[in-house]
Amino acid sequence: MKKEASKKLRMKEAKEKFQELLAKGELYGRSSFSSFDSKLGKDPRFKAVEDTREREDLFYKFVLQLQKKEREESREKKEKRP
Repeated sequence: MKKEASKKLRMKEAKEKFQELLAKGELYGRSSFSSFDSKLGKDPRFKAVEDTREREDLFYKFVLQLQKKEREESREKKEKRP
C-alpha cells in the first residue's frame, strides 16, 4: 500500500512539474509537441513524466486550453472594434 501511495504521489508531483514547464515554455495555440520536445526535452521537469504518451496528452490538453483562450481573446477584440 505504501509503495502504491508513494508512486501516485511521485506521479502527481511529476505532472505538476511538467505543467510548470508547459506554463513557462512560451507556447501558443499552434505549438507542436515535437518543437516543445526539441526546445525543452532535456529539462528534468520534462523527463519527470516518464511515459511519452502521457507527456503528449498533458501537452495537447495544455495547448487546447491555449487555443480556447486565444479564440476568446480574438473574439473580445473583434467585439471591441467600432
